[in-house]
Amino acid sequence: MKSPVGKLVYSVMIGWAFTFVGLDRSYAQQNQLQNGDFEATVGANPGNNISHNISPWVLGAGNASNPVRVDGPGGHVYTMDAPQIDASNPAPGTWRHYLDIANGANDFYQTFTPSCSGQVRFGGWFSTRSNTRGEAKVTIVEGVGTGGTLVADHAVSVEVITSSREDPWVKVEHVANLNQNMTYSFVVSMDNNMNFDEGFVVFETGPCSGGSEGSDGWVVYRPICCRSTNLGASRGAAGDRRH
Repeated sequence: MKSPVGKLVYSVMIGWAFTFVGLDRSYAQQNQLQNGDFEATVGANPGNNISHNISPWVLGAGNASNPVRVDGPGGHVYTMDAPQIDASNPAPGTWRHYLDIANGANDFYQTFTPSCSGQVRFGGWFSTRSNTRGEAKVTIVEGVGTGGTLVADHAVSVEVITSSREDPWVKVEHVANLNQNMTYSFVVSMDNNMNFDEGFVVFETGPCSGGSEGSDGWVVYRPICCRSTNLGASRGAAGDRRH
């Protein structure tokens, strides 16, 4: 039975403002995270791949990882009443992955050390399953692991509009100030109803400190933390939806 039309809930749990900016045509941001899209360690099975490797992400003490492999509407039917497409919104028939926590909740994190100082946007895309409300939080802390000194966090509640399969993905992002050559951990906490994809930590379009700048008359060169060949799903504004 098709679920009743509901209302998207996107709840800011802390009192900081969101910031997003357009891309300077001369350069783009580099994602400080690796395997933010869960495509580097590919699960072979259509649908669930419970306990599959998600390196360099590290799981907390909760339930197992489950990189879900989907190929969009009209392809393999993922029967768990969850998104049939990942947050990158690929062409139908393209196999991609997003992360579920199998049968429960967990925290997972990734450590990074930026080569620049400045303001970053951090976040990712969340969806729910079984047409149920989901709760999650993205956090940056100092050091390695989930228990370091808090730098910034943002919590979100998401409800579907039509169904978890048809209207799944909502972007969450927030801002933080980071220091060059300091180690941080990007932490995601989510309950059993949530999925996550396309995690990112990107410097604002700059300029960023720490590094050299120059110009050949056509292209302005920025520090490496402000350049990338693939910005991916960090484009767009907080609250954007993909389906």
